[in-house]
Amino acid sequence: MRGFRRVGFLAAAAAVAAILSSGCANSLVSGTIERRMKEKLPELLGPADSYELEVSGGTVPMTRGRIDELVIRGRGVQVMPDFQVDELIVRITDLVAASDGAIKSVGGVTFEALATQARLNDYLVRSKQKEMTIELLEDRLLVNARPRLLGIPASVRVTGPLLPDGAKLNLKIESLEVIGVGVPSIAADFVEWKVNPVVDMATTGFAPHLRAVEISPQGIRIRGAANIAAALEGSDSR
Repeated sequence: MRGFRRVGFLAAAAAVAAILSSGCANSLVSGTIERRMKEKLPELLGPADSYELEVSGGTVPMTRGRIDELVIRGRGVQVMPDFQVDELIVRITDLVAASDGAIKSVGGVTFEALATQARLNDYLVRSKQKEMTIELLEDRLLVNARPRLLGIPASVRVTGPLLPDGAKLNLKIESLEVIGVGVPSIAADFVEWKVNPVVDMATTGFAPHLRAVEISPQGIRIRGAANIAAALEGSDSR
């Protein structure tokens, strides 16, 4: 009888080891977490054309709900009612989940967003700044505007880099061309007041702190920290 129990125990242990080594445990844990996360993403990050999730971590820690990194890739994400980014990547590290996939705690949360020139100009139109258009240069933003200054129609071209300021991106004017007005400083003040912040992400679901921005003809790429840890940890307790 003891020999039978010993054989049964060894068989069960071998089966568990086989499951762990085959990656089945990882798939079960990651699949549960991915399903729970996908349900939250439209509320946390915004509606999107698509979301893809990738979970990574060691086999044994993952069976205990410990995830090294969860990467979320969104396409066409509506981060604000008037602003859609072409791509949004969110990286969550040191995530701990319950057996049902509920998030218990997270470590760091960072993000990277890409917005093309077309998206930015669409944002200007939607936010009622129709007299302005944006052109993306290498490391610079070019703003074309046709304001009325002192009642006089003017054509203004402004270039400069974008600087992070909390959840905002502001244009720093480095060069200015004005046609129709002999007081460029007035035009500069107007454009700076009108266009800034170029992007304000404070009202997004992940309330980011922007750290860096890169500008190229392909788009602006924004990097920073995302404040969704509290929302993730508290969403399953409500």
